[in-house]
Amino acid sequence: LFFKQLQVAAAKGGAYVAKPMENPASAVVNRVAQATALHQFGVDAAYLAKAVDGWLGEAPAQGRKLLADSLLELLAILSKSGVQDNMLKNMFVKWMHWSRTVFLPALMKVGGDEPPKVLYEGDISKHEVYMLRILSRAGCDIAYVNFVCDQSYLAVDPKSVWSTLVEGPQKTIPAVHFSKIDLGFFASLAQVQAGAAELEKRLETNTWLHQDFMEMGKETN
Repeated sequence: LFFKQLQVAAAKGGAYVAKPMENPASAVVNRVAQATALHQFGVDAAYLAKAVDGWLGEAPAQGRKLLADSLLELLAILSKSGVQDNMLKNMFVKWMHWSRTVFLPALMKVGGDEPPKVLYEGDISKHEVYMLRILSRAGCDIAYVNFVCDQSYLAVDPKSVWSTLVEGPQKTIPAVHFSKIDLGFFASLAQVQAGAAELEKRLETNTWLHQDFMEMGKETN
């Protein structure tokens, strides 16, 4: 029930991602390049602020600033670790594409009274982990869920420095996926507690927390 509640919360101005995010097509790359003046790309606060404004102008000013600051932080970390500028530029284009096509509803709300929720389920690529990190630092509440194995996440963050691990004793896909649960069927507190306990046994997750994302789980229990 905890993750059903997260899914419901993510649907209200956040994002629920249940399959790999698509890479931008060449036409999209060209649009991003034009809107962000990609030929001037640099790990630079002024450039990133202008680029985010150019690509996501409809997002609130505070949200754009938080996103630009978060991009700068991660790009600086990657650059310092030896990632070349052309690779940073390619990642930046992907992140801008996903920011609009997947996460724009969340970015419209960052910096507000309640952090928008993002729930990502399944295996995850390196660039997708980075995207979640960017969103987390910009002010979103993020949960990454994998019912079987979180090695795809740990390949990027092997010590879970960017996340808090919550691991259940069983690693298997549940007979009833949380997306299929109708909360209306849980009419009594006893039913809610029993359902939550069964699901918790089967879940493995890495979670970033801003406004304690786990409080929803506590309320369930």
